[in-house]
Amino acid sequence: MKRIVNISVILILVAAALYFYKITLSIIAIIVLLAIWDLVNQQIRDNQLKKFRTKNIGNYFFWYSSNKRIKDIIEQQLIPLIDVEYCLIYTNREKIQSDLTTDEISYLRKKSDGVKFPLMIKIGADRLYAESFFEEVMEYKQQTISKNELEKKIIRKLNSIKHEQIKHNRRRP
Repeated sequence: MKRIVNISVILILVAAALYFYKITLSIIAIIVLLAIWDLVNQQIRDNQLKKFRTKNIGNYFFWYSSNKRIKDIIEQQLIPLIDVEYCLIYTNREKIQSDLTTDEISYLRKKSDGVKFPLMIKIGADRLYAESFFEEVMEYKQQTISKNELEKKIIRKLNSIKHEQIKHNRRRP
């Protein structure tokens, strides 16, 4: 009788182990499938960003925010000086207005990290060039430079980004 109880207990433990084994395998399988799904989606996003970079080599992106202190200066003084065709990205608080996708905007922001708004971005063949106009706009706002000086500084910076002669803020695409 004692032997039958021992065998019964062993059979119950084996059955429980097999049951939990199946559950454990199912959980592992689900985790593996989710990881594969995430990798595939990441690969798709990476391919889309590569196409975006390749398609936009030499293109310009002007990005500014709704900062009340300098928005009028940007719209009235800075934007009219930009003499290249560009895609406009406008950040109104947390809402971004642009023709670009969220992934493309995130890519540009990540690659131009540390560069203050307003900024001009150019995608080069091997680098991303980002140039901030924040200091110039603030100097004009604080009336430490005249309108003519502002225009000269802005044009100088625009020319440097056109000719990819920026000494800083170079990021690999």
